[in-house]
Amino acid sequence: MTPAQKALRRLYKLLVAAAIVIFASPVIALPVPAGPTPAYDLIFNFDFTGASPGPPYDEVAVLFDLTPSNPATFTFDRFDGLNGVDLINSITNTVSAPASVIDTGGRLLVGFRDGIFSVGIRLDSGGPLEVTNVLASALIGTQPEVVIPGVPAGVPEPGTLALLGLGLAGLAAARRRKG
Repeated sequence: MTPAQKALRRLYKLLVAAAIVIFASPVIALPVPAGPTPAYDLIFNFDFTGASPGPPYDEVAVLFDLTPSNPATFTFDRFDGLNGVDLINSITNTVSAPASVIDTGGRLLVGFRDGIFSVGIRLDSGGPLEVTNVLASALIGTQPEVVIPGVPAGVPEPGTLALLGLGLAGLAAARRRKG
């Protein structure tokens, strides 16, 4: 086996290991920022337009899995658009132990029923507070429930991170080859 083939084999093993780490890693807890206005929110986007059945929906609910270190008071901000655009309303809640908190306030909001919306969360007092999972569910009459995960605004998707890793591995391999 030539040195180039050995280097290529090592690079391949590295890329496979990186892919396993990226795609098999557990869910990372996202800290909820503290602040007095929706500008401080940790935003989650929801887009049901590719779901089946598609919008409009009769009911929409969002489930947050929250983990507080201490009792925490937080605010849900509901937005008509993605990325925290067009605030509809806000609701304050309290959590003192790890819990799944369901925001059913979007049930009758026209902005949620079209299937494209975002929900923000911010810490008002106490905490710290972390989000470990976010899901939205939508219903049309008696049809099966549609469930999609929330996508944090501004956080790269795993595929983007994998491409970045491939690029860095390629640069490292090229540098090794020269040296």
